[in-house]
Amino acid sequence: MNLKRLILMLDLFGNKPSFNINGHKSYKTVFGVIMSILLVIMSIIFSIIFNKELFLHKKPEIIETYKYNNFSIKLTNNNIFAFSLKNINSTNYIDESIYNININKIIITKNKNTNYNNYNYNNNDNNNNTFIIEKEKINYYICNNYSFNILQNYFNNLPLNNLYCLNLSDIEIQGEYMRDKYIYIDIEFNKCINNSNNNNNIICKSQEIIDEILNEGYIEIFMSNFGFLANNYKNPIYKYGKNIYRYFNIDKYIEFNIYMKETEIKSDIGIIFETYDNKKFVTLNIIIKN
Repeated sequence: MNLKRLILMLDLFGNKPSFNINGHKSYKTVFGVIMSILLVIMSIIFSIIFNKELFLHKKPEIIETYKYNNFSIKLTNNNIFAFSLKNINSTNYIDESIYNININKIIITKNKNTNYNNYNYNNNDNNNNTFIIEKEKINYYICNNYSFNILQNYFNNLPLNNLYCLNLSDIEIQGEYMRDKYIYIDIEFNKCINNSNNNNNIICKSQEIIDEILNEGYIEIFMSNFGFLANNYKNPIYKYGKNIYRYFNIDKYIEFNIYMKETEIKSDIGIIFETYDNKKFVTLNIIIKN
């Protein structure tokens, strides 16, 4: 075997001997042309669909996981909360000579067999645990156009001078009832009563007028909330305003439970390799008890 033949054996792209028809290696037909055109069209269509899903993420796969933790949730000025009573004619009103409100942050801590004389406590748990209850006053004010840094088009169209607002910024809530630590916000609506505890020097209207006005009406709450758009991977979180109201009368007890849940969205925004983007927000779930 000479040197040239030895070198030619390294050629990986050599042509195999074959028959040609009119100088072509394959026999061309009209049917073959039609099928080739259809194959190209289908390839283009599937390529567009695949790349649309790959780059725009219009139909993402969603996996949900629910997990309880006892970590606190820190509220911000994006958590808007406005409220008042509404009369039977659907007009919101604030009148401390008829009703007043009391707002506290309640901190309940579970301790075993511990006596704290400075706090409220009761041993009503099956495991003989003591629940220590602390209260911290939360300030409120009458809403105005500067109360809202988001959703102004929604909130600024409300009757602000007849709504109370809470400054929830930097307030923390935590856990749930019967857990080791439970922090929540308690809002009470009370009839105006002339007594020594009336620190604002408000003179209440007569009991007959108060009873007539509060005989029936509505409790109304306006709030901000957050939603989730799965097909918008760049901006999946959107804000919206909502209101809830509930009929009441003077002889009926009404309780709103508004639960806050921290939601974390973990999105794989990578095209070839896994690249995750994390976003967190607080959503509200409302339960009304009669």
